[in-house]
Amino acid sequence: EIKVNGVTMPNLISDVGIAGFDESILLFSLNTPIQEEQDITISYFGEHIASSGLVLDSLTNYFVYNAVNNSNSIHTIPGRIQAEDFFEMSGIQTEPCTDVGGGENVGYIEGGDWMKYNVQVTQSGLYKVVNRMAGFEGGTLLLTFNDSIQTEVDYSPTNGWQNWADFTTNIFLEEGFYTLQVHAQSAGFNINYYDFELLSTSVQNESSVIHHIEVYPNPVKELLNVEFSANHSQDVTIKLIDLTGKTVQEFHNGDIAFGSNRFTFSLNPNLPKGTYFIEIKDPMNRHFKKIIKD
Repeated sequence: EIKVNGVTMPNLISDVGIAGFDESILLFSLNTPIQEEQDITISYFGEHIASSGLVLDSLTNYFVYNAVNNSNSIHTIPGRIQAEDFFEMSGIQTEPCTDVGGGENVGYIEGGDWMKYNVQVTQSGLYKVVNRMAGFEGGTLLLTFNDSIQTEVDYSPTNGWQNWADFTTNIFLEEGFYTLQVHAQSAGFNINYYDFELLSTSVQNESSVIHHIEVYPNPVKELLNVEFSANHSQDVTIKLIDLTGKTVQEFHNGDIAFGSNRFTFSLNPNLPKGTYFIEIKDPMNRHFKKIIKD
């Protein structure tokens, strides 16, 4: 049976079946559409639903996330995304959270479960991602933006389902709209929220020593030219970083001249094809230029 706002709806279900794309998912066909913000629970008693040799256990007032019209909810980065504020998910449940701030957390997570969020990145730059997690097992959580930009966060046991700790990773994101998918690689943990903190930006400001940065050719195969102007002579570092903010090659660590500067760097021939960023770091700022390794 299905309850809507605590009231049993005896004629709401027209059909029940197992999803062909995932035998752990039940699909319900309804005679009347669910409305936005209605509270939905499902109860089941019997031994008639089975999949892959396993019989579905009885359920009593099992919480069902109502995603009607929530697909238009867009989370802003930098900022905090509550784990339970997904627009689509597979396999997880929510539960009351005793962490600071209360609310709910995502739990009952198994390997292969996932959540999706609509996000808008308002500033291009390198972000620190703080994942607030708890559980009895260690592992790796995968965050993917638009099915292409990925970062992983390693987490360790906190020895309690509500013993919360921060686990961090970095990722470079450009301004724009994304679908963020958080994918569980293993079981045994809960998630409260994800904090995206802007560590540095590619936007130049009045304190910048470096100006008018150009990188070419782009895409590049072997030799990359980097040109920029400097307000005065000082030490800088020039690195190649990947989408997680990890340094994959260091090109220069030392003095630059006042005025125009031009460098030619050889890319590591073993560097995989893909998207990278040239980082030029002076004592006050970090500057980024995206390149494509061909």
